[in-house]
Amino acid sequence: MRNTILLIAIICIVLTASADLFAQDRENVEQVGRIFNQWFSAEDVVVVEDLAYVAVGFSGLQIVDVSDPENPEIVGYWDDNPGNALGISVSGDYAYIADADSGLQIVDISDPQNPNRVGFYDTPGKAFDVTVSGDYAYVADGDSGLQIVNISNPENPNWIDECDTPGEALSIAVSGDNAYIADYHRGLQIVNISDPENTNRVGEYVALGFAYDVTVSGDYAYVAGGGGGLQIVDISDPVNPNGVGEFYYGGELAFGVTVSGDYAYIAYSDRGLIVINIANPENLVEVGRLDTLVYAEGVTVFGDYAYVTEGRDVLNGSDRGLQIVNISDPENPYRVGYVDAPGSAFGITVSGDYAYIADHNSGLQIVNISHPENPNSVGYHDTPGKAFDVTVSGDYAYIADGDSGLQIVNIRDPENMNRVGEYDTPGYANHITVSGDYAYVAAGDLLQIVNISDPENMNSVGECNFSPGRPWDITVSGDYAFIAAGHRGLHIVNIRDPENPYWVALHDTPGDVIGVTVSGDYAYLADAYSGLQIVNISDPENTNVVGYYNTPGYAISVALSDDGLIFVADHTNVGIYRFTDPDKVDDSFILHPLSHLSQSVQFNHDNQVWAR
Repeated sequence: MRNTILLIAIICIVLTASADLFAQDRENVEQVGRIFNQWFSAEDVVVVEDLAYVAVGFSGLQIVDVSDPENPEIVGYWDDNPGNALGISVSGDYAYIADADSGLQIVDISDPQNPNRVGFYDTPGKAFDVTVSGDYAYVADGDSGLQIVNISNPENPNWIDECDTPGEALSIAVSGDNAYIADYHRGLQIVNISDPENTNRVGEYVALGFAYDVTVSGDYAYVAGGGGGLQIVDISDPVNPNGVGEFYYGGELAFGVTVSGDYAYIAYSDRGLIVINIANPENLVEVGRLDTLVYAEGVTVFGDYAYVTEGRDVLNGSDRGLQIVNISDPENPYRVGYVDAPGSAFGITVSGDYAYIADHNSGLQIVNISHPENPNSVGYHDTPGKAFDVTVSGDYAYIADGDSGLQIVNIRDPENMNRVGEYDTPGYANHITVSGDYAYVAAGDLLQIVNISDPENMNSVGECNFSPGRPWDITVSGDYAFIAAGHRGLHIVNIRDPENPYWVALHDTPGDVIGVTVSGDYAYLADAYSGLQIVNISDPENTNVVGYYNTPGYAISVALSDDGLIFVADHTNVGIYRFTDPDKVDDSFILHPLSHLSQSVQFNHDNQVWAR
């Protein structure tokens, strides 16, 4: 496990999401394909022979063929994890995944192209890391310390014992009769596990900065931490461990460490991969370095290669994956291969054989989806702002382009597109839909209604104010606009008169409604960490849920094809789904009380709606 401050921030976001978690992952919805295989954040990696097993946050488990390190290839994945895959261990035919709030997940990898979950155990804390020894999985479980799970039957794992550490257990290594735990602000903790049913803490070494990761080789534990860099601890006497060497850069964070021979390989945040000669633990010397693209979080070594995981750079909006580094000469490491991803899919709409993707920094992307199992890119147009959402009408794509407002692009020739008009919205444009002569734009805390009958000369005709809330997405069907309002649910607004819209109802969901589209009697909602929600809106004032699918990432946009396929952009990929049975659903799993809402809806003198 390679933990970071960014990781902790992401987990905090997860914790502030709805407390009503699904008891199952899907109902009446099945996945049929995907467009991108983008990773949310590569957190940990294990290499076994020619395969690298990567824990990639909300994107679950990715399996990469590294037999040709210069051309790694994804061969399989399992991304139905209910939590956030932070750590991984592989033993035999199984991968054991530390899945944050969802505990331990056990995945059968005997067929790498078709991994599938066979068992799980929901630990009491947040599973940050896991290692396997014999019939037991040892889980670094955050505030719940060390958790020991019997995995002799992977389909029915059961709890054996626990040892509560004084800090927050973030990483774990097992050697002989002891487990060595990187315990965040309480440094290195040593637990005797000779009898897994009766464990006890026997030693500690706390003269460290924050301890993020630990590995053991011989009589030494190597601890990567914040402020302390790399610490080497003599553990020949586990009851009385003592520090013998250290290496650090002031102010930098060391997130991951592994040892091979006389060298320690450190994932050193902004400084990338650092190679340290540890032949003399009391005199550590840096011998090599390789800059990585973003934050280096974790590292493992197999043969002549180091595999470095890189996490999400929240500040710059970057997503990176697995770097493969040749270390045959430790003093001159160099990258030979990587598994990367395109931009972040923030919005999507489908028309005919094409999916139109608002790809944030990369503008508008057009993908041919005539064969959903083998989609391919056919064109792109780089917009001046950050593309958050897109809708298509006729020969035009209408793009909500952040601080560049509404952008209109002629898409008659997908390989040769050009901008034909723009409208500077008063707020930050993040979502859009078009109906007739009007574009409905979610801009800041406003629903802006823009006349687009003349794309080169547009003007605003009406608006709804949602302050202090904010409209995230909008779609129009008949006389109603359906507005995704984040934690305030789905709002339904009557727009029969575009110059005087007014609110009529709301529908709450277990997550945050970020995207919405409507077809017939159903609204399809991108519900953030709660994935895809399908709602019956035949009576707009009395809505009910009829299906859902817990997508692997953060569902942010949803679109429908002419033949009824559902496309969900969830940061990690664009998943393709099918609504299987709208007439049968057990919605007891997804009921969500309204008691957490402090909202009341009022109208101003112009029949504009606002919420507080």
